[in-house]
Amino acid sequence: MLEENTRQNDPMALKLRSFAQNILVVIFGLLPLVFIPTSSAPFEYTKALIVIVGLFIALILYSLSVLRSGVITVGVSYPLLALWGVVLVSMISSLLSGDFSDSFIGDLFSIHSTFFLVILALIPTVWVLLKPSNTSVMRMYLLFAVSTIVLVVFHILRLAFGPDFLSFGIFLNSVSTPVGGWNDLALFLGLTVILSLVTLEHLTLTKIGRILFILVVILSLFMLSVINFFTVWVVLGVASLVMVVYTLGKDRYKEEQTSLMDQVAPATEKKKPNTTSLGVALLVFVASALFVIGGATIGGWISKHTDISYVEVRPSIEATANIARNVYQENAFLGIGPNKFTDAWRLYKDPSINTTPFWNTDFNAGNGYVTTFFVTTGVLGSIAWITFLVLYLITGLRGLFGRMRGDKMWYFIGVSSFVSAVYIWGMSVIYVPGVAVLLIGALCTGISLHAINVLRDENGKLITVGANRRTGFILTLAVILVIIGSVSVLYATARHYSSIFTFNESIQSVQERKSVEQIEGEVVEAYSLFASDLFARRIAEIQLARMNTLVNVQDPTEEQLNEFITARDNGLEAATIAIQLDGSEPRNHSILGGIYGALAIAGFEDARDLAIGAFAKSIELDPNNPLPYLESAIIEARTGNTELAREFIGKAIALRPNFTEAFYILTQLEIQSGDVEAAIGSTLATIGLDPQNPVRYYQLGVLESSAANIENAVVAFEKAVQLDQNYANARYLLALAYDELGRSDDAKVQLEAVLVLNPENESVKALIRVIDDEGSLDSLRQPATDTVIENKPITDESGAVITDQETDTTLVVPVNTVPKTEDSNTEEEAPAT
Repeated sequence: MLEENTRQNDPMALKLRSFAQNILVVIFGLLPLVFIPTSSAPFEYTKALIVIVGLFIALILYSLSVLRSGVITVGVSYPLLALWGVVLVSMISSLLSGDFSDSFIGDLFSIHSTFFLVILALIPTVWVLLKPSNTSVMRMYLLFAVSTIVLVVFHILRLAFGPDFLSFGIFLNSVSTPVGGWNDLALFLGLTVILSLVTLEHLTLTKIGRILFILVVILSLFMLSVINFFTVWVVLGVASLVMVVYTLGKDRYKEEQTSLMDQVAPATEKKKPNTTSLGVALLVFVASALFVIGGATIGGWISKHTDISYVEVRPSIEATANIARNVYQENAFLGIGPNKFTDAWRLYKDPSINTTPFWNTDFNAGNGYVTTFFVTTGVLGSIAWITFLVLYLITGLRGLFGRMRGDKMWYFIGVSSFVSAVYIWGMSVIYVPGVAVLLIGALCTGISLHAINVLRDENGKLITVGANRRTGFILTLAVILVIIGSVSVLYATARHYSSIFTFNESIQSVQERKSVEQIEGEVVEAYSLFASDLFARRIAEIQLARMNTLVNVQDPTEEQLNEFITARDNGLEAATIAIQLDGSEPRNHSILGGIYGALAIAGFEDARDLAIGAFAKSIELDPNNPLPYLESAIIEARTGNTELAREFIGKAIALRPNFTEAFYILTQLEIQSGDVEAAIGSTLATIGLDPQNPVRYYQLGVLESSAANIENAVVAFEKAVQLDQNYANARYLLALAYDELGRSDDAKVQLEAVLVLNPENESVKALIRVIDDEGSLDSLRQPATDTVIENKPITDESGAVITDQETDTTLVVPVNTVPKTEDSNTEEEAPAT
């Protein structure tokens, strides 16, 4: 026994473990603040990569410490085993999904991939193995507090001085945050508020310590009021109410001695409630209640004064359940495959979604992170997740609220980390947190499990593996395998990260208007680092752009003909590779159809049939999307098959009755037919049957413009805008028509409205500048039918869909409380989840 203790306390082994602990403490404590100040660095992946590097370095150091001491402690944690069960089911589902690469890691390292689940399971496992001291945990808590203060001060300064202040070239708008998504900031601040409440209640702090945590709570509440995440307010309201009740009533139960706190706290401490904790808890409760009850009104006032209006939307529980039901009919046990919710959404989404702004939005998750795996990994995945959550909850409740030995500090660590983990896992059921929040949730899971082991005095079974040559050899071999495996994972992850970094550089090159050759070279380099269909498809898109430019040349030179042939060959090869890498991605087939379409326009034999066949495959994979039908119609129209073009347009409009782009192409066909007056009469008759359809008035306006009836066109466009205030297409063409009638001031008003709906549209900005400089658009006079402006929801890097439009459906619901403005006549409603 003495020899074993000596081995276990070997100075070198202890130092190696201490290094490993400190690495993780620093990485996780500062994780909310970590970023690389360049737009080429994938933001959330950067956080994950730093954690992965730290995690595997810690694992290597731990392995070396075991090799040094010759002693290892083995224990059984049922929640950890259940979490690894989630990973196992996900891995099997990935192998059988038909697209292992996408399911295992994804093009951009998705949080819904199997590899990310491996990281989530590895974090608590390594933490339990390292057995960190309570001092290490408290250091990390302190870093969390510092990170919170820095974050809030950072955002307050940006609110005061504008989004250009402290932008670092990547935080380009007011809702950009170092944590990840805007709602991730709310989740993190909610977590810090809960941790602060527990700290103020359970620890005896110095005056400076109390001030620090009170400041954290006040600053966090301020930023939470700006973000206005309804569910976070509900959770904080419940947590603060529980804390108030506990603080007021805990001294009544001092004689029962049922918890560790009763055993370690003197009776005199229980006679007087903690007034600081009580006051802060009451503050949190009042603030939460105000925003739960009147969040829309208060949020409208705050939005007006901060100029921030952020609304994220997600598929509702109803929509997620409907997708799951359809997936289960195909593969109930293992689902469609991890990280493939988008495929399921395309195949099984309700067709009524096409009448909303989200008709062409590919959601990468359902209403929650955990429930998304219910869809992608089937019944077995659902059982695995439920088993883990239930076992963790039972283990935590039994471990922290039963009789046990230990000290007050470890009890605080156990309670705080358990509550934090339950908060994050609970939010993961009804929401999709970002990378940083999920990683912190996994960390809190590991801390709480280790704390429970310490409080129960359950350190596991001590095994001396270096007692003889055989076990020594096995130990050495195991350590070598761990080191080789860790280095291999780090190398592969670094290549994957580098490929995305290089690919993002190509996007930056487009914005900087660099040469096509340079952009293509960067994409090719990205593909050489990691074979992704995303990169191959981008190469095909570049080649298609070249082909479309050359196909319109009237008398091409021999050099241009050769360039067209080269672009054709490279484009076909890239599109084919993209399909081979991921044949379930409809955009891969669409780009192939586009290349064949360009060849058909150029007169290549059989190219038209190949184009229509490629689009047909895209339709098969995305049956409720009208876009592939429209793409087929464009090919038919440009190759002279007008009737077939009308047929495809009819199918597109049947799926999306307000499909402006389809009506635009249909109108062009009417104009090309030469009988515009008949088309106008037909459109007027259709309007008589459907007088509240703004798209029909848009169609009429385009026809009237083509016939030079500008005043009639203005009337039609004005009616379209009256029926739909967010109709950017109609506003744009109305602006051009106004300018043609000499109403340049009115034209500028409409263009500014279009710019509000499409903030990044450079062509609209240019037109406004021309009106400001020249007083009209006479120098740019052009037909009012040459441009289609589309305003649609924005999808950020994490997959969050952001909009300022009404959802118009119960299938997609807002996560944030929608601000109620002064001119709003809608009743306040809490967002559904």
